[in-house]
Amino acid sequence: MALFFGLLLASWLAMVWGYRHHHVLIDERWHAPQVQRFSHGDFSLDPELAMTPGYHALAGAVIYLVGDDSLAMIRLVTLLGSFAGVVFFYRIVGQLWPQERWVRTAQYAFFPLFFPFLFLAYSDVWGVVFLLGAVDAALRKKAGWCALALAVAVVIRPPAILWGWLLWVMVAGDLREAKRGWPWLQQVLRQTWPLLLVAAGFLAFVVWNGGVAIGPREKVPVSCYPTNVWFFLGLVVIFFPIQCGRAVGVIWARGRRTVWRGLGIVVVLWLIFGATFHLAHIFNRINMDYMIHNIVLYQVATQPWARLVALAILPLGLAGWFFTPLAQERLRWMGLLAVVSVLVIPHIDPRYYLPACALFLAFREPLSRRVEWTMTVLYAIGAAVLTSTSFRLLYFP
Repeated sequence: MALFFGLLLASWLAMVWGYRHHHVLIDERWHAPQVQRFSHGDFSLDPELAMTPGYHALAGAVIYLVGDDSLAMIRLVTLLGSFAGVVFFYRIVGQLWPQERWVRTAQYAFFPLFFPFLFLAYSDVWGVVFLLGAVDAALRKKAGWCALALAVAVVIRPPAILWGWLLWVMVAGDLREAKRGWPWLQQVLRQTWPLLLVAAGFLAFVVWNGGVAIGPREKVPVSCYPTNVWFFLGLVVIFFPIQCGRAVGVIWARGRRTVWRGLGIVVVLWLIFGATFHLAHIFNRINMDYMIHNIVLYQVATQPWARLVALAILPLGLAGWFFTPLAQERLRWMGLLAVVSVLVIPHIDPRYYLPACALFLAFREPLSRRVEWTMTVLYAIGAAVLTSTSFRLLYFP
């Protein structure tokens, strides 16, 4: 175990060392100064940061103790905090798939969407770290620790509150087999009250903040953005192709009636796709074409061939996401919650899919050992390519 985690950490530290003198990347120009202000005791907030400053406060406290507020030190602190997610992920997989804990943890450590954000002054990875900590505690029925980890995850990334339902179900147990009635309700409340307290605190904050969870209403309008779901399902096909192919086989094996129902659902989804595809956020415009996802979105919006490709892969992503076998039946809430978590975000960006992808990596049923290790190698190659291109300004938001 020491060798495994040591090699992972060494590879991450080598990346930090290689890019230690690189200038700030995109949103780091706002995040890093906010961390520095907190480290100096200045608790004023940058109005350009439409988020709760959980990451900045935690990182700023560590920077204060270290006494070095350079960008290189902020990145190092961010990376070490991110590595805690590897430990939590290992513990989660160890409870669900003990024989898969090594290869699955390596897949998480080198997941292409996750890897480029490991050490940059962004809040997203630390949000995933505390969410994984909450899941680990929920699997162990530690409601108090689960609620505490979820609360920190919400302070870092408020959309994490949506995962509270999955955690509540995990802590409460299999509710379908339980006897209903007042004794049952008492038992559930005793088991899950810390999570309910977090939910109540979040609702109170939303009311106090004028009805929105992040920033002022004019910056983060409350609405529904299906285009974010379409792009998410497309990335599911790219990063989990085997699961998507197997899921189609599962649907086909259920018989002709299920297949026809599935085709009907696909046609309806295609119609919705055509009616709702819209790039609502200013950061998804084509003038920001140094972001790979913006290039893809612009092609789908303007080119018929790209629209046809999107229509072809969306059903695969939908099948893979909802029909892949998971470790426990109650974990299927993950599929719906992941869709809702991106549906409410106007800015289309792959980093918002990190929580869903991390949980899918942990929960999904294992494939053959050869396939698992092949996926790990491909993930590592993809991580290296995306990280390299990111520092040439061809990826990052």
